[in-house]
Amino acid sequence: MVKLLKFELKRAFNNIYFLIAVLSGCAITVFDFFSSTYPALWLNHMPKMEYPMSLFSEYIGLRAGSLAHTLIFLLAPLICSLPHADSLAGDLGDGYSKNIVVRGDIKKWLTAKYIAVFLSGAAVFVIPFVANLLVTAMFVPAAKPIPSTKTFAAARAVNPFADIFLDHPMLYIIMFLIIGAVIIGLFCEIALLASLLVKSRFSSLLSPFILYMLCYIFSSVFGNFSFDPYHIILPTQTVPTFTAEIILLPITLFLVTFIPATVLGSRKDVL
Repeated sequence: MVKLLKFELKRAFNNIYFLIAVLSGCAITVFDFFSSTYPALWLNHMPKMEYPMSLFSEYIGLRAGSLAHTLIFLLAPLICSLPHADSLAGDLGDGYSKNIVVRGDIKKWLTAKYIAVFLSGAAVFVIPFVANLLVTAMFVPAAKPIPSTKTFAAARAVNPFADIFLDHPMLYIIMFLIIGAVIIGLFCEIALLASLLVKSRFSSLLSPFILYMLCYIFSSVFGNFSFDPYHIILPTQTVPTFTAEIILLPITLFLVTFIPATVLGSRKDVL
């Protein structure tokens, strides 16, 4: 199991697609700083500015309404699936899985692949946000969030975690980075499951993004955002999210991906 895990982790992190995914995410988040925040720094010296710009309003995760903010959260499952989520489809196509069948390590191999897909997806999600946070922190002071200034999106009354944001803003950022990494990492596993059901590697790769967008569309149409991953992972919390939903969604994603993938995948006629 350990050898298989090391092998899958090496495949997941040491490939061109991981680099492309990280650079794509960083391009969006760093571009947001230089196109929006950096030019606004000059306006910060004007007399009308009663409160200084703050890291906790300019960090891309907390910049509600920004095009890059919307784009990075909408494209997250697609970008994060690039490194390794469709690898099972490739292994089934080139016959590598047959070697695993002969050795009898099918479940261990699928478990190792599941972990590698999750960790690579979570890493690709976190790195661009950390890059934006560090770049922004180099130029913008970490001024304490004050609701009355109306410049802090996460301080809205609709946000059930607003108190955490106001008292411990950096902890709040870390908390939502973890929430986002876990949910998006698990969403990438949908491609793993899809690889056992469809022959197309491209279709498998797109499956997490398609399901993610369907959840987004249906929640918007019906006005119920309880299990919409897009709104749940948003640090700005434009619609109210509750602790139960944040806990139940990852558990649900795990149950509907890990168990079917290992049970279905362990069948030799599928591999």
